[in-house]
Amino acid sequence: MTGVAPASPRAPDFLVIVMDCVRARDFPGGPEPVTGLSFVEGLRRESVLFPRAVSPAPWTIPSHASLFTGLYPWEHGVTMLGEVMLRDSIPTIPQLLRARGYGTFTLAANGFISPEMGLVQGFDAATWGDWWERYLRLPDRVNPPRARNIGPTQKLPGGPGWSQLESKAWYAHRMPFLIDATNRFVQQLKFRGDARRLAISPWIEPTYDRWLRTQPADRPTFTFVNLMEGHEPYLTDPETVHGLLGWFRAANVRMDKTSVLTGDWKPSVEESRRLRQLYRDMIRFIDRRIEGLADALKSNGRWENTVVVLTSDHGQSFGEHGCMFHGQKVWDSLVRIPMWVRLPDGRYSGGVAKGWASLVDVAPMVMDLAGATNGHFPSSISLERLIDAERPTPVYTMADGIHQKTHVKKFADPAVMAQWERCYVAAYEGDDKVIVDLTDDHVQAFDVARDPGEMTDLWPTQAARLGTVADGARRIGQQLLGKLTGETSLEVEERLRSWGYL
Repeated sequence: MTGVAPASPRAPDFLVIVMDCVRARDFPGGPEPVTGLSFVEGLRRESVLFPRAVSPAPWTIPSHASLFTGLYPWEHGVTMLGEVMLRDSIPTIPQLLRARGYGTFTLAANGFISPEMGLVQGFDAATWGDWWERYLRLPDRVNPPRARNIGPTQKLPGGPGWSQLESKAWYAHRMPFLIDATNRFVQQLKFRGDARRLAISPWIEPTYDRWLRTQPADRPTFTFVNLMEGHEPYLTDPETVHGLLGWFRAANVRMDKTSVLTGDWKPSVEESRRLRQLYRDMIRFIDRRIEGLADALKSNGRWENTVVVLTSDHGQSFGEHGCMFHGQKVWDSLVRIPMWVRLPDGRYSGGVAKGWASLVDVAPMVMDLAGATNGHFPSSISLERLIDAERPTPVYTMADGIHQKTHVKKFADPAVMAQWERCYVAAYEGDDKVIVDLTDDHVQAFDVARDPGEMTDLWPTQAARLGTVADGARRIGQQLLGKLTGETSLEVEERLRSWGYL
């Protein structure tokens, strides 16, 4: 590779896995973990767990931009109501590693991790999912629907009719039993007994294995993977949902965010419970996907020298604080995420980290472990430094309204709309969390260790003690507000809608 500095012979491989929408509460290490994750539970024994980990935003695009750059959203500029695209002038992990001789590859079930959003810059090869893969599960697919520099793709038919279907796909969230019934019929007809039948983008594991086989044995690799099973719409798992009545009750809970935002649907406690159970079933399925990725590394002789980062881009809410799904707010159900790091030499195996961590801290850790000079990350801290020490400064997260403003305004009462047009910054320090509503400078504070549900506002009695933390959140808020344009383009809104963000 002309002009490229060779990596150290001992440089590790990296596998960064984002489990889209998987929140800390329901994952092993959280207070209500899904059990029976055989591979993940074994991986936990080899990893250090960060129980206090936060996403910098409650939705996909700014969170991934922060993961790749080591910058907060107000630093890289990718925000809900700002630039919904990462500028190519901002260095990313794959760019920096490629300059050190790494092979870089991204495999994303989420179609936003694509050139369209600027989130694949620096990758030698990139693959990303198409919108329909979440609605129609075809487990025999071995090629991605969209790719760059990786070979053949396997797309479904296009044309005007298909484009029209894409623009209306989000209606299916109002009648999810139709999606579920279609998938059950197709799977029973063609894929009976296939253990991957619920997989979204089942091409990820075989494509990863094929790519690894093309890499020279002495060339280290950096791979990013996004898995989407934790993202609505959810299908029922035939292994856990039985009988016609049981199936219909599980599959007939609507999942459309638009109706929540307009105030036309407020899920009952029972509906929220059923949705969360479907979600937890999908977390069990993710365990198999992670094992498949590890198998690809093992079969190519790379597992022992691979750093594995297992995390999420944001959480998912099922009625907590009146929220459903994700975006809009900074409650812990939306921004507290799993964060595990497996180091090849066994350091910290089975350990629990002390400090608050963020997705922005992945980049400096990766560059440190690759032997690179860390000079690109002004606000983040290597995850390794947070294992045995508290974070010296607060960790932050933000939310800046809804991107689908134009669309929701057509249906929502102005009073309902007003609650979605607010911007928030939350700061975590010690056991304290301070939330500043930038719209009217309303402040709340919670002890998230003793009050994980964030039910008791301590600000009235703790304002003097937490004033400095609140002032820091306000300063961050001013940077955030300076990046906002107030609206997204109709083209971006339509793209978001087809992916279920409306």
